[in-house]
Amino acid sequence: MAGGTKRTGGRRPEARRGRAGGPPPSVGPAAGDEARAPADVWAASRMMLPEHAEALRRWAAGLGRTAPPAVAEEMRETIERALRWAETTGQAVVLVVYTPEGPVRFAGRVARLDVRRRTVVLASGRAVPVDRLLDVETAEG
Repeated sequence: MAGGTKRTGGRRPEARRGRAGGPPPSVGPAAGDEARAPADVWAASRMMLPEHAEALRRWAAGLGRTAPPAVAEEMRETIERALRWAETTGQAVVLVVYTPEGPVRFAGRVARLDVRRRTVVLASGRAVPVDRLLDVETAEG
């Protein structure tokens, strides 16, 4: 290289880019790119490590999840009273339970309250952690 100039392959730098100051014509959104699913964005990458691809899948799956809401102490007492009442009377209840995907409702009769495991066991055998209860709906209100 003589005189400290860069070699440009016989062309001006603007000619290489396609337009003066802009990206090359091959860079930028192609027709139909916005219609691709988010998972397809990473499908073309051949240099991605498998553990990175798995981390991206876990991250994308967790986007729709919600954080657990804080339940007030007064509401906790109301839930515990309703559970004790339902266990004593044998009345059916609807438990509103927190899950990362959103609240889920389980209906049934309370078979027993497992104090040691801190769970509500329904007659169907399903055990629901008390810490995940958001509400208990009973016939008594």
